[in-house]
Amino acid sequence: MSQEAKNNDFEPTIIDLNDFKAEELNSGTISIFCMATHGEGEPTDNSVNFIKYLKEADQSVKPLG
Repeated sequence: MSQEAKNNDFEPTIIDLNDFKAEELNSGTISIFCMATHGEGEPTDNSVNFIKYLKEADQSVKPLG
């Protein structure tokens, strides 16, 4: 996915969710998160804090669709 983004003139940033910092999300940008789950859709250990952040985020973080 990263290479496809580069091929289309985007500058992707790839991070491990253990290293996620909310302040790195820029207003007016689009972020795409590709994440695995386990069991019956439960978040992986490294995404628990990220999912918690999204649930508590203010209205500046909006899903598409």
